Amino acid sequence: MKAKLYIILAALCFSISSFAQEKLFMDKPAKNGNRTIGTYYHYMSKGFTDATPIGLSIIAESFTDSIAYYLSARTSNVRFPKGGVFLIKTMEGEVIELTQISEKYDTGSIHYVPNYGVIEHGIGLYPVTLDILNILNQDGIAKVRLETTSGIIDKEYKPKQVEKYKKEFTSMYNLILESISKKKDI
Repeated sequence: MKAKLYIILAALCFSISSFAQEKLFMDKPAKNGNRTIGTYYHYMSKGFTDATPIGLSIIAESFTDSIAYYLSARTSNVRFPKGGVFLIKTMEGEVIELTQISEKYDTGSIHYVPNYGVIEHGIGLYPVTLDILNILNQDGIAKVRLETTSGIIDKEYKPKQVEKYKKEFTSMYNLILESISKKKDI
């Protein structure tokens, strides 16, 4: 029964990620001129039997005088502590270290799945620069290490998976840059 549930959840995650490539998850302008833009999560998986695929999303907050970028990570049955570390190794061997900043992301969303129980999705928020996003866009993500309250999650991806996800990351990256350049009112 557990295996069937994982298969259904994996298929759902992959169908959502393929649908979400061309749309934004959020695009919220505020009265003061600030704006928050975010992409849907795209899931990186080691394969069909991966029990904890890691979803990544790019979020941009546009202020009147600056733009702040964030990388959001999401996975099942964990929580991300404030100050937790997210290490990313690119295909070129460069290691990028990010630190979880927001206390409100210390908890995750909780869903009840019939015949299985409660599934918790932990969400971490990591500030990045445009330079880091450029590096991830050009080099791809070969390995990740996420610090969670349940322990460390280590994932190393095969070159074929890296190339597939690199295309998805480029799609998210271009969508954010294109959307942030357009003005939007309330």
